[in-house]
Amino acid sequence: MRTLRVIIILVIVSTIITILSLIVNADEGRRYYQISIDGFSKNKHTHVCTTGKVVYVRGELDGNLYIKIEGHGRKGKTQHFIVAVIIPTLLIDWEEGRPPHQGERWTACGIRRYDDKSHVWQIHPVEKAWRRLQLN
Repeated sequence: MRTLRVIIILVIVSTIITILSLIVNADEGRRYYQISIDGFSKNKHTHVCTTGKVVYVRGELDGNLYIKIEGHGRKGKTQHFIVAVIIPTLLIDWEEGRPPHQGERWTACGIRRYDDKSHVWQIHPVEKAWRRLQLN
């Protein structure tokens, strides 16, 4: 009886360790597709990275940080943009250890989705991010 109890405990502990290692290493094999902001709506990938100029950063009451990022655009054309959403409870792989500031060139990686309520394309949530260079 005691041997059976030990075996059951070992199986449970082994299962918990396996599940925890899968959670911790969940995104190691994840592939992010680099796409432009201008082509964001036409792309079919769900896990994406995009780079643009940060034009607006705002925190909300729910604790999320909303970052509006513009694409390169063309002269005389409407500037395309997306909104990157940082969820504070989600651990982000930061290169600089901080969110971006207005005017910075910034790359965000995460889940590409369309928000029906605001009618805006988003990366929500941001899973990885880094700053490139300062823009004027």
